[in-house]
Amino acid sequence: IPKIRRAFGLPATLLQKLKAHSKNRLTPLTNLESQNPLAQTQYVVTEGGNIFSTYHSDHQTDKSFAIVVAGESGSGKSVYSCLRARLHAEVTVYGLVSGHMVSFKNKPSAEDMNEFGLVREEVDQLLHILEPNRSISNKFNWVYNVKNKLQQRRNSWAKTVLHECLDNFVGGDVDFAMWLDKKAKWERRERPKTTAIIIDEATDLDLAQGLVASIREIKDEYSHLAQKDVMVIITGTGLEAIDMGGRIGTNPDYSKLVTLKTPNLEEIKKGMVTGETEVVEHLYGPDVERPYLKRFEEPVLDAIFKAIERGLFSRVLMTNARMFFRSVLPIMLHEFHQQDDGQISERRRLARLEERLVQIASVGPIMDHGPRFYVNQNSVAKMSENSRGVLLKQAFLFHTMRSIEDGQQREEGSLQTNAERELNYIQKCIRELRQDLSKEDGEETDVEDQISEEIFEVGLATRTTTSNALKYLSCFGLSCSVRSGFGKEFEEMVALHYMRLKQVEGFETKRVTLKHAWPPKRNKGSLWEQILNLPDKLNEQFETETGDLQRDPAIDKSCLVFSQGTATAQGGDVLALVMEGKKGRIDTIQCKNISKKTYAPADVREKWWPRLGVFVRKEIDFNLYPQRGKNKTWSEESPEMANAHYSLVGLEKLAELCKERCSLDEVTIGHRIIATSLAMNKITSNFPIPEDADLRVWFREMLEPTISVLVPSDAIELEEEG
Repeated sequence: IPKIRRAFGLPATLLQKLKAHSKNRLTPLTNLESQNPLAQTQYVVTEGGNIFSTYHSDHQTDKSFAIVVAGESGSGKSVYSCLRARLHAEVTVYGLVSGHMVSFKNKPSAEDMNEFGLVREEVDQLLHILEPNRSISNKFNWVYNVKNKLQQRRNSWAKTVLHECLDNFVGGDVDFAMWLDKKAKWERRERPKTTAIIIDEATDLDLAQGLVASIREIKDEYSHLAQKDVMVIITGTGLEAIDMGGRIGTNPDYSKLVTLKTPNLEEIKKGMVTGETEVVEHLYGPDVERPYLKRFEEPVLDAIFKAIERGLFSRVLMTNARMFFRSVLPIMLHEFHQQDDGQISERRRLARLEERLVQIASVGPIMDHGPRFYVNQNSVAKMSENSRGVLLKQAFLFHTMRSIEDGQQREEGSLQTNAERELNYIQKCIRELRQDLSKEDGEETDVEDQISEEIFEVGLATRTTTSNALKYLSCFGLSCSVRSGFGKEFEEMVALHYMRLKQVEGFETKRVTLKHAWPPKRNKGSLWEQILNLPDKLNEQFETETGDLQRDPAIDKSCLVFSQGTATAQGGDVLALVMEGKKGRIDTIQCKNISKKTYAPADVREKWWPRLGVFVRKEIDFNLYPQRGKNKTWSEESPEMANAHYSLVGLEKLAELCKERCSLDEVTIGHRIIATSLAMNKITSNFPIPEDADLRVWFREMLEPTISVLVPSDAIELEEEG
């Protein structure tokens, strides 16, 4: 019939116009040329995705529900939703939620989104408190009525946002506008049989819950858009955080949840072997020259995909669909890597190809194209450099804070006190970061010490399980592989973690390798004689140290992170000079990559703390500045104190050196930290942690996400080895 109408020059039908307008305005698919949308939806692992196939089997309004598509940013939610909508509906209406739409409108007695959320949370907490006495007090019912009114106002606001989204999609098209208008009353036979409405970027949890709670009203309001049924799809980063057993909201009949996970490597490889061009189009889009638009040999693809799963960086970045499709796979597919000696056997050629690609996939400056590409997409790309940096720092702190909270021991004791001290430090950093953002926005107001919701809304983290790819992004690349029992790898990781924390605090950081160890390593001779000879050795080192100890006067806050000059240093493994203005301090970290089986509390007291210049007899009996006694009896009767003194003297001499070389007014001894691979929740409460603000212990949980983001195959196991 459409061909006949065109042949006779008749105007297009309403359905033809709607389809054409919908296709032109379906933004997420503008870079895709697929003729088979079902094929592309197979390329990402999903949970609950089969709900689309059965959606139209029962289209009674009183039994309808919304489909909620969740997942982290870059998982392909928008493309997935649009492709599924095109597959199961004749016409798709795509609504994109913008920032101004979620500004405060009909929400009750608050001035912004966060305040409304806090009010709602406080009401829920109050209901929980009153629940036990609900039968003998009317307070529960009164608060419950308040909650219902809050939800009604929220639902009204959510529908207002929906209306504005659909108005924006119309884009001035008269026919489309009339079709959306219920008053137009198009003939039933002229309507599409099925219509899909997509609300994309609905990252605000109140908005998503308001839409779900109003789903049957919404479907009734827009029932005139189709002969049979209207499908409503709500898409947003982090919506899986409000998952209640496969749904969103309190009513199980109002929604079904689909969560996008990681790229489906087997399906992708299968499509490339059979020559399905949709895979390549998914990678490159229509405007990019595609030298790989061909059927790939299966043995070659096997080598490529094995290398991706083995490569140090590729196996991390492949956990985010956008980084995988747009960076990892195109890099690894390049025919440049496949060039080899044409005379060698096929088996050897493939083995050489795999090993070569593993090395390529383990080179940071090549593979970090994924994070560099990621931050130039969507809402993240529109931010200023400072705003984006602040949110990345908050994302880093979020992962550390979540790890500490999950590993906390609830009973009182030194472990709990230590964990609370680290959480307080994180909250202080968050408050300062948010103050920095408020100044940039011209709003110097009081800010909270809670993570900004914006890190979830723009996709820099998710509220539940964030992929290692996004954790690596939050580390800003400051991470390394750590294998069980490899002390130097652990020291390097701790140094990088410390550097990232200093960056979070606003310091410019730089790595420096010292020529000497501070203090020099002791030998097996008399401890007393070595203590007597130590000043002369340190003076000699003072004159011959060649480490790059310089301060840039133009930088107010800077930090030099030192690696000790020898692999067997007596003092801390990682040292740092923290400079702010003309004042500085030396932080020192003792690193212990050990297993739970080899841990002994006595070692902490007798070996670990003394290397930081701290003498600990009991938790309440400690000395941060142990001084030398009058004779060698002191070193024989209290070797722990003598060892602590030996390390402290080396630290103090390094502080003197830094003061002179960096032209500082003063350099003091600052934080002394034990960093260990032991998990906090696997340690008994007798771990010696003196109660002093300058003495800290970083268990495995405090080292997240740095310690686990580049996980090798023989990584430190949490259960067995801390």
